[in-house]
Amino acid sequence: RFDRLVVAAIPAGALFFVALLAVSPRYFTRFALEDRPVEWVSVLLLLGACALVLVAARRVAAVTTARRWLLLGPVALAAVFFLIAMEEVSWFQRVLSVETPDSLSSNAQGELNFHNFATGLSENGYYFGAFLALMIVPLAMQAFRVQLPEPLAPFAPTPGVALVSAPAFAFNFDMWDIALSQIAFYGAVAVLMLWVIHEVDPGDRRLVIGMAGATVVVQLMMLTLGHRSDLIWDATEYKEMFIPVGFAAYAVDVFRRVGSPASKPRRALRQNG
Repeated sequence: RFDRLVVAAIPAGALFFVALLAVSPRYFTRFALEDRPVEWVSVLLLLGACALVLVAARRVAAVTTARRWLLLGPVALAAVFFLIAMEEVSWFQRVLSVETPDSLSSNAQGELNFHNFATGLSENGYYFGAFLALMIVPLAMQAFRVQLPEPLAPFAPTPGVALVSAPAFAFNFDMWDIALSQIAFYGAVAVLMLWVIHEVDPGDRRLVIGMAGATVVVQLMMLTLGHRSDLIWDATEYKEMFIPVGFAAYAVDVFRRVGSPASKPRRALRQNG
């Protein structure tokens, strides 16, 4: 399961950034600009998640003979991580100094990407889709005791993924009036509260309570102080950094369960994270 110190660093990081907004809105915005730390952290996390899932799928394929075609699912998931990462940096257009083709110049950002042709739709779809994948799916699979068929068992998300993903859905300001944003935030907190109710380990219970508390504090501070940032959409840039934290945590979890190339993949981690 996820190391508690690593897990605790995630809400600490989220609280650090909202504290930065409180004391230095200029740096809060600066970190979130194009080609600055927030963007590159999100890209590296997504590319890392892509690589880990692909390696895990290859290792499972090496020790599996039946229904190997099912591993196309994890490969497709890795492709989604790669696509999101490339869209985030406009397919390295700025790094490579590539001119935007005339056929793409009409998008909102004027760069070599596709999601900005329908920015609102793509953002809402990504954020709410991430909420379902990172928060709801792990909870539902545990609640209904869903078992994926072999060879997909090691790729099932565990509740620990939901735990580390919750703060991502608290970075709302300019999009707070959109119902999906509020559903994702309240839903993330509700998932953690359900975990607290059913958690039997005192140490894990304290960790989950801390994560829930940090998530609420981050959202309250964003709503209170969000107007201080130089760019109204800064909150979404931080959301787009913390969502990949959840994806990367999932990928690391899968990679650990699969084990070395010579070992048979373990079925699952301890189910409560």
